[in-house]
Amino acid sequence: MESPLLLFTCILSALVATGFSLSCSECSSEDVKSCKGTVVQCPSDSDVCVAINEISVYGNQERNLYRRFCGSRALCNLKESLTGADATVLIGSSCCFTNNCVPSLPMVPQTKSEKNGVICKECQGFDDKPCISSNARECTGDENQCVSLTTRSSMLLVNKDSTDSSLKSLSGCGTQRLCNLTEVNIKIGGEEEHIQFSCLQGSGNIPHSLFLLIFAPMFLVKIFG
Repeated sequence: MESPLLLFTCILSALVATGFSLSCSECSSEDVKSCKGTVVQCPSDSDVCVAINEISVYGNQERNLYRRFCGSRALCNLKESLTGADATVLIGSSCCFTNNCVPSLPMVPQTKSEKNGVICKECQGFDDKPCISSNARECTGDENQCVSLTTRSSMLLVNKDSTDSSLKSLSGCGTQRLCNLTEVNIKIGGEEEHIQFSCLQGSGNIPHSLFLLIFAPMFLVKIFG
């Protein structure tokens, strides 16, 4: 009589051999309640169903985006933020681990105004306009890293023979865990988003020479003004 352990091993081997994978319900919407999509079989490198809640503020324009998709555990339990150049991105995520499950609603972090001593360069870029860091920003709260974010979005057009793509970038002060993500790929239906994060090494403090260049004139004005 075969042992239970041997039987389990045989079943597991059979599942692997037949390409067993997780299935998740994917969708993308500005409103959580209206986010309804289809169930898809996840690729082999995805081991969780992910929900990401994102609030992006560029100038006076605010955009809410909620997405569910197949992903990796590195995307679970995020509560991160990035601020720079009159823009803020708030990200919250949650995960679940069984077929067709729906993750709990993720919460985005609260921004804080307390300065933390880190100074980073900030900039925005869109499509053919590059993000060139020239202004300095004093970081606040948990945003103690100098982070650059690049997002390339593409959408399959109706004829399915071509795609429409856009590129945007943002540099400024961000939370620590963004540095560990480095690269995120989100694919939902005919839409795909490729996100890259990069961080400066060290404290991210502005070089001493640049500090003098920026703040010395202000100091002189106070003395002689």
